Amino acid sequence: MSFANAIKSCFSKYVDFKGTASRSEYWFFALFLFLAFILLSVSRSPAVVDLGFLAVLLPSLAVQARRLRDGGFSPWLMFLALVPFLGSLALLIMCCMPSKTGAAGGISTYQPGAVNTNDAQSFCPSCGKLRLPGQNFCQGCGHAF
Repeated sequence: MSFANAIKSCFSKYVDFKGTASRSEYWFFALFLFLAFILLSVSRSPAVVDLGFLAVLLPSLAVQARRLRDGGFSPWLMFLALVPFLGSLALLIMCCMPSKTGAAGGISTYQPGAVNTNDAQSFCPSCGKLRLPGQNFCQGCGHAF
């Protein structure tokens, strides 16, 4: 996924805590946030930085939840960030892990509520969205089946 596609994807799925996010999508969005806050801090106005933080709060939480799910972890592990030093370090390590593929090939092994995770045709291998019968393209990412 390219830098522009990752940013567009994260903002279009800003409240979508389901599905998965690839490492490139997560880290390109993290790079975008880093660069954006550097540019915002140049203004030396705390109100501008606070508004920028609020604008990206939900998209960053959603992409982190999707990244954890793609790595095979529960999204509830985001609460580890509340543990002062070790929690953030553990989250950093989990977000660096490669995608976990199930027996179906290409889908995450962590899928609560999934009916049949062994059926390769039931989920999109790119984003993890459910494939309905007769679909030729994923509704979430446009991936061809």
